[in-house]
Amino acid sequence: MRRRIEIVTFERERIVGREGTAACPVCLAPGALLTTAQAAALLQVTEQSIRRWLSGARAHGVKTPGGQHRVCRQSLLRS
Repeated sequence: MRRRIEIVTFERERIVGREGTAACPVCLAPGALLTTAQAAALLQVTEQSIRRWLSGARAHGVKTPGGQHRVCRQSLLRS
């Protein structure tokens, strides 16, 4: 007799669980910095939309020395 095993994943929770540990330097929210890919997946939009929101001041974040963006999770949830 064979058993059937179902594997259920929750992608949204996994992405939120991988957020950075650094505090946002703008609003000082602890552990609230996400990559553009994580932010886009969280809100179900494209990474280009996240970059557009950053340049248009709809969301805030920082740019790393390597040129990558880190987006404040709190600013995304407020917009």
